[in-house]
Amino acid sequence: MAAIAHETAPIRASGLRRHGWLLIAAFGAAILIIMIQVVLYPELDAQLRARAVELGHRPPLEEYARIQAQYAPRSTLDTALTLLIGPLPFGLLAAAVFRIRQSLPDASTQRFSGTAWYCALGALMAWLVVLYLDWGVKAGPDQWPPLVSRFDQLYDLFGFAASWLGQVAIICAALAVYKAGIAPRVALAALIVAALLLLLDLALAIASGFAAGLPPLLPLLPSLILGIGLARVRPA
Repeated sequence: MAAIAHETAPIRASGLRRHGWLLIAAFGAAILIIMIQVVLYPELDAQLRARAVELGHRPPLEEYARIQAQYAPRSTLDTALTLLIGPLPFGLLAAAVFRIRQSLPDASTQRFSGTAWYCALGALMAWLVVLYLDWGVKAGPDQWPPLVSRFDQLYDLFGFAASWLGQVAIICAALAVYKAGIAPRVALAALIVAALLLLLDLALAIASGFAAGLPPLLPLLPSLILGIGLARVRPA
């Protein structure tokens, strides 16, 4: 029995290192999306920001769609980027959390890792809706796909859902890792950063009447911290 237990430790550590790299890749995918936005659509961000400052809020839907269509038209490249790269940050986060849940089967960690998995899955679903709305609004009012006409009601709602569920997923995953005694200091650091970001996002949302908040990809910052901790795990 002792020999068997000794053999499982390296396997478990190796698996956790792979999960850590998944979390790091999720952060990398978020950075890639931001870089694509900055490089390919700099005028779009400038125009939307200028109009938002001028109006005190996001431009009305038809004007917003016109600006999107003018500076970031719905093309084959845009569709490919939306379908292939857009889901990666929260998709990799969900995959990593699922793997962590499988690697920590102890009852003491299952409630945290299980909650993390369901929150990560919810964050991914909400993010896919955000991507769909962002892609669909560029078609113009006469060609909007279903639900895009309710962009103003849905976009912020699902953006907040993706961000908050992503933060809770990281908090619960970090709690599971911490409770398992694996990289406890890094897990605690990721937990604290995720909790602070969540509280700040909630405060900004409430203060603005849910019109503004932190970028929805921000949960991937604490995932980087947790990922680095897991990637450095060594066999016992």
